[in-house]
Amino acid sequence: EDESRRASLKIGAVLPLEYGSGVGDKLLLGIQLALDEYNRNAQFRVGLKLENYSGSLSKLDEDIRTLADDQNVKVVVGPVFSGEVSVAAPIANSEHLPLITPTATQVGLAPAGSFVFQANPDFRIRGEIMAEFAVNVLHLKRIAVLSPSESYGKIIAGYFISKLKALGIKPISVAYFESGTTDLSQQIAQIKNDAARFKEPYIDFGRLSKSQISALKSFGLSPTLVDSLVRVKGSLDAYDVFGRDAELHADSLGIPITEKTALTQFDALRSLEAIFIPLTSSRDIGIIGAQLAYYNVRTQLLGTDDWYDMNQLTSNADYIDGVIFCSDTYLDTFSSQFRSISSTLSEISDKEFDRTVAYGYDVTNMLLQLIRSGNLTREELKEALQNYTYHGIHSIIGFSGGNTNKYMNILQFTKGTIIKLAEVKSN
Repeated sequence: EDESRRASLKIGAVLPLEYGSGVGDKLLLGIQLALDEYNRNAQFRVGLKLENYSGSLSKLDEDIRTLADDQNVKVVVGPVFSGEVSVAAPIANSEHLPLITPTATQVGLAPAGSFVFQANPDFRIRGEIMAEFAVNVLHLKRIAVLSPSESYGKIIAGYFISKLKALGIKPISVAYFESGTTDLSQQIAQIKNDAARFKEPYIDFGRLSKSQISALKSFGLSPTLVDSLVRVKGSLDAYDVFGRDAELHADSLGIPITEKTALTQFDALRSLEAIFIPLTSSRDIGIIGAQLAYYNVRTQLLGTDDWYDMNQLTSNADYIDGVIFCSDTYLDTFSSQFRSISSTLSEISDKEFDRTVAYGYDVTNMLLQLIRSGNLTREELKEALQNYTYHGIHSIIGFSGGNTNKYMNILQFTKGTIIKLAEVKSN
């Protein structure tokens, strides 16, 4: 029975094809690359059933139903955009047909337990991952946010701020700008003023009683350091002493916390450890960098996927060198796997193996690995996807018991090149 099921098994694809260089065409190229690679040595070939909805939502509805009616189709790759997934999702769920979109990023498209999967991390995961990395890995506390006032940049900023607060960090300032603006003087002035007024918690060792000093030593602070600070009547940032739950720990030990602000705007800017800037267009990189440099704002820049534009980064390297950003993609063009796939692609197409082709390739290759492992029904593939972690050429795809990929790459532009700092999973 397994042999007959394997012999007739198909992967469905529902894409908007332009028969050129559109997103759907590139995804299809990646899908075909993965299938050709698999079928070359497979005992049982996996077929492809393709439906082209050409951007029409009514045609998309019809195409999803056509794929669902074909019992040989066990899983569908597509559609492309978030609004299109919203049309396809109810049908996929009612027909118990696993549907995995390689590209859609809107929050809430793929609730846990459903038959719909997002291989691309959503806006929430992008914002939360950068907050977690900033606090838990870079150990930053004094963070400002400079966000576009529209589109997904503002949405990501909201999730970043919420996660910061959940980690015990209050952003020093939140300022908004319109994408494309050439003057950020008001926003930078706001950040400077907010930073100057921002009250930071300190412990004044010159005012501690003997019992409070003993409590700090018992908590784990170096006795030598404590005695030295008491002797010179020094102070320490409460977060440096207690970590993210500073107020809670201080209260439980009976340690008084003193709040103080920067003396001047210069002091405030010097104490600013990072600015998170979730761009919606890479064309803003030059403007942002030049404006920050002009107003002498020199701090760690943090961002998201729209910073991943090598031409813009290189052109503005003097201003933004060292920027750290998350991306759903990192293609190591020097790896043997990348060179092998690029070589194969060049034999059948004049297109490059870029991130969109990689989306199609990795999602399909992941599904083929699950099929090879014996997941041959729609239910089996759904359950397997929820608990599978796939190490792809562009990124890790892992749903961790849910339906949305929780993995991102953390990249840094430094000295004229982009390096991968880490592959991280949202908590």
